[in-house]
Amino acid sequence: MSVGAKIRWVVERSFGWLNFFRRLSKDFERKVQNSESMILLAQIQIILNRLTKDTKLNFKTRS
Repeated sequence: MSVGAKIRWVVERSFGWLNFFRRLSKDFERKVQNSESMILLAQIQIILNRLTKDTKLNFKTRS
């Protein structure tokens, strides 16, 4: 596997993890900063879940 293919796999896997978060499935936010903040919060939860060995992703918000 080439270096480019490995990087692509990491990026696609990361986007796959973000698909677990309902709020990120549509663009509900009016400002770009709000969307960036929601992506950052989702990434923080993914990292915390991996650190605590919790496989359940549960970032559910009411919309």
